[in-house]
Amino acid sequence: MTAHFAFFDNIPDHVLINIYFNMPANNILKAGMANKRHHAAAIEALFKKNDEQAQAIQLLLFKKWLKENPSVSIPRNDNTIWDAIRRNSCSIDFRWAGLAVLSKKRGIDLTIRDDFFTFLSKYFFNMDKQAATYALHRKMALHFFACFIEIATPDQQPIIFGILIKALSDSDKSIASSACQILRNITKDFLTTNFDFFARQSIEIIKSDTSLTEAERHYISYFLPQLNREDRLTLLHFIAAQENSPEIQQKQLLAWQYLTDKTNDELKLAFAFVWKSLNSTQPISIKKQAWETLSVLLPQLSKIPLRQSILEINSMLKTGSTELVQQVLKTVLKRNIPTIASHALFHKILKTLLNFIKNNRGGGVASCSLNTLALAANHLDQKSRQKSIKVIIDTINTTQEDNIRHAAFDALSSFGPHLDDEQISSLFDQAMNYARSLEFFDFTLQIFIAIIDRLPTEKIAQAIEIVALKNISNLSAIVSLKLIFYTRLASKLEERYLDKINQTILEGFEQYAPDLAISVLQIFLPRLSQNQYQLFFDKAMAFFDCKECGKWQSGLKIIHSMSIYLSPLQIQQYLRKVGLAISEELDAESTAWYLKNKALLFDKVNPEIQTLMVDTLCQAAHHLDYLVRSTSIHALSYLIVRGNVSSKNIKHKLPEPESEFLTYFLNACEQIKQADALPTISYGISY
Repeated sequence: MTAHFAFFDNIPDHVLINIYFNMPANNILKAGMANKRHHAAAIEALFKKNDEQAQAIQLLLFKKWLKENPSVSIPRNDNTIWDAIRRNSCSIDFRWAGLAVLSKKRGIDLTIRDDFFTFLSKYFFNMDKQAATYALHRKMALHFFACFIEIATPDQQPIIFGILIKALSDSDKSIASSACQILRNITKDFLTTNFDFFARQSIEIIKSDTSLTEAERHYISYFLPQLNREDRLTLLHFIAAQENSPEIQQKQLLAWQYLTDKTNDELKLAFAFVWKSLNSTQPISIKKQAWETLSVLLPQLSKIPLRQSILEINSMLKTGSTELVQQVLKTVLKRNIPTIASHALFHKILKTLLNFIKNNRGGGVASCSLNTLALAANHLDQKSRQKSIKVIIDTINTTQEDNIRHAAFDALSSFGPHLDDEQISSLFDQAMNYARSLEFFDFTLQIFIAIIDRLPTEKIAQAIEIVALKNISNLSAIVSLKLIFYTRLASKLEERYLDKINQTILEGFEQYAPDLAISVLQIFLPRLSQNQYQLFFDKAMAFFDCKECGKWQSGLKIIHSMSIYLSPLQIQQYLRKVGLAISEELDAESTAWYLKNKALLFDKVNPEIQTLMVDTLCQAAHHLDYLVRSTSIHALSYLIVRGNVSSKNIKHKLPEPESEFLTYFLNACEQIKQADALPTISYGISY
């Protein structure tokens, strides 16, 4: 091990960073624990990543650094953080957390004034519920709380906490769900003196002999895992008892599901309660909840209860109602395949699943069984795999039901790495035969998608030739499958096929697969020529001539994807076409994309146009739709941290809470730059 790290100590820093960069985001920090140099390289590599998983870990690091005192682990290179928060893709709370870390490093106090939180609280306690803006203001308030919550003072925490608790019970499900998510994301040390009081209310909800509301479910899901020891014992004493009404039994099962960090004794109690709840005399609602709870307990079970559970699963699959069979397939098996499929008794369940498929068990059971097989592919022994593959292929060839055939092809893709050479050759020949008929060309595509990674080079070339030259553009299913095929082969496709691929992408926009078409376009954009860029630009411009919002949205998404490839002339043409003001004819989602494009293209236009763009974003901050308003605030925060916007550019142009919210961003950037003795923020771009 010493020699191993000695080798890495001799390589340059940029090479070490590149090594870590090529790891999955969730492995980087663990791999970089060898010494300070490795840790610094791992941090640098992690922050160069821009995927969703990496950003989640980066945000956790920001929160950790904000709590540390002194903050010795914050990266020395500020550009690591600046680059991350200046990405358009990062969330606004991520951006603020990064600014807070940079401020803390310089000893800058970013405390939020009490009156701002008091102002936001009025949206939950004092406003007229009949007002059109009531729901909008509460959503925006939660948006701001989520951003500032980690730097709230001890005196401010109870205010925020009380509002979030009230929001959990909001009649608007989106409000309650947002509040629950914010609470889940709060670091553990964000606790108030009233926390235990609120937590005890979750026990009273469990004891109440009434049906559980959605708000109460949010409430107990947050508080039950965080009960103190004394209150946890009180709850355990109650939920271990069986003799209660069905309403309370259902809540008891949920409580066992939500309680985390169970001791062995608690796990035994939980399993015993679930086991009794699966009894045939129980109402189906109790049984369904019991299976749901068992799906959470399974990975923690010891040898004997795990064996009992697997046998019970198989028994239920064979004798249970279609509703319960679906429940077990979609919860217990789907969530626990690595545990269950690796068990010696799984062959019993596998036999049942294969029978469901062969006998075409109705009610969606056959397709669910195929989905389960797909998940189990990597956990089966060779004999079980071959049995499964045979049933899957037979199903593809015999079923008359599209949903079952689709599930079978998905399963075949999962088993693709385990097919032997003879099976690959046979499937390829079958696909080539299907290709002779337009009626069965979708079979050809689905087989190719399933086995393409296993084909030798010459057969890959044949498959590409068949797909690229087959002109079927009037069926959305065919176009979608061709797009998926090209995605799977992106790195192997030669330049001579790009025109055909581009044509299929364009067909995707026309044949009701615009999101898939955008995804494929993004993959191939770096390989396109200027003429090919123009092709897609022209398509976007044509969409803007349509009055249909769906076409407009596709055009806006094309421009968004191509933003870094657009020429100054194309940008001018685009801006003339869509206008600098928000069209009242656009729906909320299209308007949001319109605003996102303004932020992305900001650096590519002259200062006069930039001023108009900022004015439009400020105008959107008054919009009555939450998506539009939050998108405008996100875009403005993006421009602020990049130094494109100063306070004079937005002064008196924003509604009250949004104005003050963004002022905190402006002040943070200004104070950081002053601390670094840098020039103040300049508006526009330099020439």
